[in-house]
Amino acid sequence: MQACVLGLHEDLPRVITNIREAINHDADFASVVAAASTIGILLGSREPLEAGDLTEIPALLHATYERAIYLIGSVQSAADQANQLLQALARLRELLVSAVGQSLDAELYWNAVQQVSTVHESSLMRGGATGLLYSAGLISEEAVGISLQGHLSGLQLPQDAISFLRGLRFTAREAAWQQSELLNILDKLLQEMDMVTFIGLLPELRLAFAEMTPKETD
Repeated sequence: MQACVLGLHEDLPRVITNIREAINHDADFASVVAAASTIGILLGSREPLEAGDLTEIPALLHATYERAIYLIGSVQSAADQANQLLQALARLRELLVSAVGQSLDAELYWNAVQQVSTVHESSLMRGGATGLLYSAGLISEEAVGISLQGHLSGLQLPQDAISFLRGLRFTAREAAWQQSELLNILDKLLQEMDMVTFIGLLPELRLAFAEMTPKETD
């Protein structure tokens, strides 16, 4: 992208070769998603950047996208990395729904998201993946409620339920605050907490509610 902006078009074949090699060796999911997103922007802006002759760009986009999908299955996140991974997962969906993303195999993405929603170690990631599935119409409101209820009743730590809700709100804001079933489940969770548990959960609760609009707060 920078080479095109600077007018270094004669160097682009070498640049693309280097990029392809770097992507093939990159094991960082968020990094590869960022590359795919930027390549998508370049593909959609080839004419203004006088890069219309770069026939390698579509193939490079496909290869980068498939590399990102591959990395979803192997990604393991520490707590401090979950937000970054969740943002990358949502960013990959944005690429899919863009004009240049129509040529990509969306089924690969949704199969991977489905797996994340059920087996990922991070409840934040599971919530985010569930929100993506809901926003795409691939699961129902009832299924979202069942998932949240499962985190509430099936896990020992209440913060897992709050983290799941955070992830859900990140990718499907409308589901998190417009579904009466979800609100009832959250209300039950809060009512059943003792004061010690509630104080311990305040950091997660603040994160879950901090970005709400005044209407959502009401």
